[in-house]
Amino acid sequence: MSSKRIDSIIFDMDGTLVDWAGPISEAWNAIFAKYGWEKSITPADFASYAGHTTAEIGQLAFPNVSPDESFKRIAIASKEEVSYIVKLAGRKDTFVPGIDFLAFLAKEYQLFIVSNCMAGYIEAFYQIYGFGPYFIRHLDNRDGFPKWDNIKRLIYENKLSNPVYVGDTSMDQNACKLAGVPFIYAAYGYGHVDESQILGKLPSLSELPLLLKSI
Repeated sequence: MSSKRIDSIIFDMDGTLVDWAGPISEAWNAIFAKYGWEKSITPADFASYAGHTTAEIGQLAFPNVSPDESFKRIAIASKEEVSYIVKLAGRKDTFVPGIDFLAFLAKEYQLFIVSNCMAGYIEAFYQIYGFGPYFIRHLDNRDGFPKWDNIKRLIYENKLSNPVYVGDTSMDQNACKLAGVPFIYAAYGYGHVDESQILGKLPSLSELPLLLKSI
């Protein structure tokens, strides 16, 4: 990390910007029942899937079917969930601690999102909460690229000179290592990381401005 001022912040989605474990588990259970798939998940199940790719989530959720079939099911659920979460996730209890600080951060830094979610998921976040104007660009998993590759691509295409990534899982941390980007741990999120290899630790997004100023 250089001594140059941080110019941009790249965020993960699930567990970092939203806590949609409840709404998504409700949505997926309705979708699974609709298609006759004998599976029910809890909010804790969904939280444990955070950071994984669609293919990996398919195998975690449906370990007794083929990889192709499990991928197809999660791809369908991920596509159809958007209409559910637009109805379910507008609740204030789906905000993560300090989410209102995005408005402040957007005045000081360029903001981006890179997530392993499917197409439409981040757009639903913008639609539900009205946070779209705060973010310059986002990348999801619609093209099948790994998260670290999307992070590098976003940095290159937007000419970012000193970015940081904020995420909450070991998969986020590993993606940052591969992409060569400093990692800030959202400790309020779903996962655990190697805290000896982080730039900083956040109990709330409200503490991110102060942390960035101290780096």
